[in-house]
Amino acid sequence: MSEHVVHAAAPLDDDVRAQLAETVEHFNANHADTVLLVARHVAGAESATDAEIVDVDTLGATLTVRAGGHVVAGRVDFTEPVRSAAEVQQQVFAAIGRARAEAGDTVPTTSLERELVTTASLPTFVTEVSSVRTLTPELREIVLSGGLDDFPSLGADQFVFVMVPTAEAPIGEHYSMADWRVADPKPLGAYYTVRSYDPGAGSITLWAVLHGHDDGVGGWAAGCVPGDRVAIWGPREGMGVPSDARKLLVVTDTSGAAAAAAVVDELAAFPDVEVDVVIETADGAPLPFPSRTGLAVEWCARGEAESGTSGNLLAAVRRRDLDPSGLVVFGAGESREMTAIRRYLRGDVGMSATAVHAIAYWRRRPH
Repeated sequence: MSEHVVHAAAPLDDDVRAQLAETVEHFNANHADTVLLVARHVAGAESATDAEIVDVDTLGATLTVRAGGHVVAGRVDFTEPVRSAAEVQQQVFAAIGRARAEAGDTVPTTSLERELVTTASLPTFVTEVSSVRTLTPELREIVLSGGLDDFPSLGADQFVFVMVPTAEAPIGEHYSMADWRVADPKPLGAYYTVRSYDPGAGSITLWAVLHGHDDGVGGWAAGCVPGDRVAIWGPREGMGVPSDARKLLVVTDTSGAAAAAAVVDELAAFPDVEVDVVIETADGAPLPFPSRTGLAVEWCARGEAESGTSGNLLAAVRRRDLDPSGLVVFGAGESREMTAIRRYLRGDVGMSATAVHAIAYWRRRPH
């Protein structure tokens, strides 16, 4: 006779919880529709209109669920105990699979489901720097061209993974993401939003923030010159264009300026959408930015404050008299600042999770 073992839920190790913090924020900020699917079809909250992950332990994930005007707790039980971030991820993906099996074709494919399908077949392009231009002391424009004629542009705030060769890790003519994944050592790599894609010229423009240190891809961005070879993997889709919104509020620091500009470009096809943009830079000086009817842009100076600490963006959001009806918010910047903005919009303004896209583009290193 086999013994039935009953496990009790316990907190995950501090290191694992720290690893999961950004993942949970990413799910809530980028894939609210996927979290809602799981809440309705796995957590038993069939009438849920909104859901967020608030905690993960060894046996499952706890959700906050809005249903029928009430806020209640929901629970997604894992099929087996977990100890690592990788095991949590496997269990979450399994829960999404169970939710899809339960929902069938009655519910449209969610953002994360689409992403999982797409990333399995994303192409890699080997290209090179064709020009560079300093926009401000903290932002450099890099244009890539060559080998990009078949780039499958997704528009708006699409992003690519840029791989940069080193002396120990070169990039050959036919390099691919599959090569990067198994390489040891690897070429340097980081995600960048595509400021624009020019199909006629076969070129991609990136805006790279200059961090003031020489390591990583940031060091490459500060010193690259025309002719330098790189590889890019993608594109992957960001928020996209919220064509069903009546008003769009965009809140970002310099790291998300390219995404903000790209979204405004795409909204040219939707002239009735009112667009309000807040961008924080070091000195508050405007960057090259598109114009259109119904666009207001506020430039904030960070001043002497360390990047990601000024509080300007949250303050700008708080100053606005926001009506959740028809409003979509896109935020991009430091992780903690984006979390504070999302919590304010969700808790104080009463916006739904699917209308708030406050995305962590970077995380400030603790001193």
